[in-house]
Amino acid sequence: MGFLIIPTWGVKTPLLLVSLTLFITSLVVLFDKNFLKQIIAVGAIIVGLIVFLIIETFSPRYYGPNKILFSNEGLLGQIKIVEKNYADFFTQRSLLVNNIVQTKAFELEGSSYSMWRYPHLLSILSSIVPPGSDALLLGFGAGNMVGELDRLDISVDAVELDSRLEDLATKYFSFKKPQSCKIYIDDARHYLRTCKKQYDLIIFDMIKGEVQPTYALSIENFKSLQSNLTEQGVVLINFQGAYNKENGQAFISIYRTLEKAGFNINLFHGNSAVSDIIFAASLKPLDYSTMPMSRISNCCKPFLKHFSNASWVTYPIEASWGQVLTDDKPILEHLNRETISGWRESQIKKWYSENGDLSRKLFN
Repeated sequence: MGFLIIPTWGVKTPLLLVSLTLFITSLVVLFDKNFLKQIIAVGAIIVGLIVFLIIETFSPRYYGPNKILFSNEGLLGQIKIVEKNYADFFTQRSLLVNNIVQTKAFELEGSSYSMWRYPHLLSILSSIVPPGSDALLLGFGAGNMVGELDRLDISVDAVELDSRLEDLATKYFSFKKPQSCKIYIDDARHYLRTCKKQYDLIIFDMIKGEVQPTYALSIENFKSLQSNLTEQGVVLINFQGAYNKENGQAFISIYRTLEKAGFNINLFHGNSAVSDIIFAASLKPLDYSTMPMSRISNCCKPFLKHFSNASWVTYPIEASWGQVLTDDKPILEHLNRETISGWRESQIKKWYSENGDLSRKLFN
């Protein structure tokens, strides 16, 4: 029953109804010899429930410049869409999963653009494949990455585990599904194992809350997906972590695992202690200096400055201090635990400081 009830009504409402039913049953049993007390007790509870539902339904959803546009619980976590207005300049919308921001975007001329750096960096790196190429996007989110690839004239097959996101992207993030785009509701690794199609580009952009799927970044999966790549195919992996020996066990383990699987790897890393790390892997060495600048989208060109000598690292690098990630030893979350916990803590504190009263609505 849970597979029907939770996707339809979420978690909070069924829990309230079950709790209310148990409470009423207890009162009926307690006052089983006094019918009048039973009626009074049940009536009081029903009146209280009606008042609660009225307050919950009609309570203000504006908090300063912010508004909660959508909130829903499900088997795959809680989703919220929050809107923030910056005077008359622009409107920012954020997608939160389990109260962690997954997407920040704004609308311009009917299209949605990410306010984060990494989707634009992924788009720049994707321009190495020619127009008309086929791409597999693992992780749909709010659809921003589909838009970036479509602007490069790349056909996209997107795989997303959460069936709620396509409709939310269309309604709240101006997502317009390109004719060449297909969206599959499936587990990423299952899709890779069952798909017979080969792609020129495969992008890993999967995260749930602050955690990335360990099982998708194992050596078994990296070896298996080679059958889904064309001869000149490219794999781009977006990862959040530390790029140093002190806290960088997670990043270097992904690097070493890709290397052991037979890939040539270049990578991008930010300059902060914890940042996006993008792995660009291919079975044959690729020269990213040949990327055609004319193909790069206008929204991405300001981010070209981030590809400095310090942040763009070419293959190979010393990776012996990393571990090879395997299916029978899923330790990536453990290796990245400090980054994960720090990211969640910083995001919650940031939302509390920026949104004031809205936070009390967000985190309940």
